[in-house]
Amino acid sequence: MKLISHRGNTCKIDPKLENTPDYIDQALINYDVEIDVRLINGSLFLGHDVAQYKVEKSWLLDRAENLWIHCKDYQSLSFLTNTPLKTFYHSSEICTAIRNEKKIWCHDLNICDNNSVIPLLSKDDLLLLKHLPKVHAVCSDFVSLINEN
Repeated sequence: MKLISHRGNTCKIDPKLENTPDYIDQALINYDVEIDVRLINGSLFLGHDVAQYKVEKSWLLDRAENLWIHCKDYQSLSFLTNTPLKTFYHSSEICTAIRNEKKIWCHDLNICDNNSVIPLLSKDDLLLLKHLPKVHAVCSDFVSLINEN
């Protein structure tokens, strides 16, 4: 099972650091990382609710193998479509395909399977792993604790 850090968080939620390039790079030492990307006036930005940290497309491409990119708007998804990046977009859907990975980002734990990447974002959510079918990957703010469970 692949372990994915949520926005660079590995053992706690840190809103001041998450989605910052340095924090992401630190997490990439041991894990893949899911990040939030948006496109504004032709520039790419990291940030969950708003554009916060400008990054170049080359920064993403240099880390393509280990980034899972949650495009926060259609513009960023379209802009990154002809790249090797693993991108996905959703608003209220329970699952969506991850481009270039042939996997499914799935919020409904009742239907997940070995093609699923599931977000388990709270510490308590990690306890659910014991009761789930085998999944391809787990994304968590507490990814460093998963091997302990």
